[in-house]
Amino acid sequence: MYDEDDLNLQLSQKLADDSTCDYKWHDIRMNFVKNYLALHVDSLKPVEEKIKNIPANLSFAEIYIGGKPEEYLHKGEDADYFSGCLKGMTLNGFGLNIHSEPEDVVRHECPQL
Repeated sequence: MYDEDDLNLQLSQKLADDSTCDYKWHDIRMNFVKNYLALHVDSLKPVEEKIKNIPANLSFAEIYIGGKPEEYLHKGEDADYFSGCLKGMTLNGFGLNIHSEPEDVVRHECPQL
């Protein structure tokens, strides 16, 4: 995750055997309170991180799922990709508009709900 001031916050959901890269529907819930960030995927155990030196006026401008743009990758770092379907994504309980996507996204049909 990156904010508009390029604070370079990153929290990754790493699961055994890439169990969320399965072309199935997933719910994503993010909670950010003070300097604590938690990422919940479906009913799996959340990934949590305490963030140091956070500015009081932090505002998220962009949230990336399934890989960062090349300009944000560190030397030697690979982009992680996501192959799945999102039926809902929230930040602190508020729904996020996830309908916009970059031009390099490959679309596949997701199963009907």
